[in-house]
Amino acid sequence: MRPHLEPRHRAKPQARGVYAKEELVAEMTSSFVCAALSIVPTVRHTDYLGSWLRVLKDDKRAIFRAASLASKAADYILANQTTDPAISKNLEIEA
Repeated sequence: MRPHLEPRHRAKPQARGVYAKEELVAEMTSSFVCAALSIVPTVRHTDYLGSWLRVLKDDKRAIFRAASLASKAADYILANQTTDPAISKNLEIEA
């Protein structure tokens, strides 16, 4: 087995902490993008809540770093969104 492909849930505790930080940034980015595009998201982050709380408890500035990274990521995504109808049609999700 290749260690770099090891599932995150079996990773060492410090790696899980890094993953929790990444997930916090990703969720915040998703929230920012959804708000900017008037999308009502489906929230399913309860599984991550415990790890986020540990990150926030262990690092008092984590929320600020996560928000900063998420803001930059959201700005990048929004600046590079397509307006090409052919591409947009392929990205539509059936309700």
